[in-house]
Amino acid sequence: MSNIIKAHTDTEGYMDRFIVIIVLLTIGVSNAMAKDLPASCMAISDQVNTPSEMSVTVTNNCGECAVGTVNTFLDGSALNFAGNLTLQPNQSSRQTVPLNKGFGTYQIKVLSVKSCS
Repeated sequence: MSNIIKAHTDTEGYMDRFIVIIVLLTIGVSNAMAKDLPASCMAISDQVNTPSEMSVTVTNNCGECAVGTVNTFLDGSALNFAGNLTLQPNQSSRQTVPLNKGFGTYQIKVLSVKSCS
């Protein structure tokens, strides 16, 4: 009888170790997921206006690869569905919007930023 109890105790010990391993793997995977970064780490500069379009330069100053959610606004209302812009550290991208949606103030904004990993 004591052999059966001992075997049962050993099995529980292995299960406890197995559960700990699963928990550690889960924590490791969730830590490897993309983290939020401040939207301000993607800077907007060099605005150029022509009669038909507006353009700006978006620069990644986040210190790591980053994915910014970018959208265009007219008088504060979103014109499009937000798109993602992936930039490496210190990389820039020119974003252009046609001024054909009406009169008003056009803006290109970075709404949120996440790390690439």
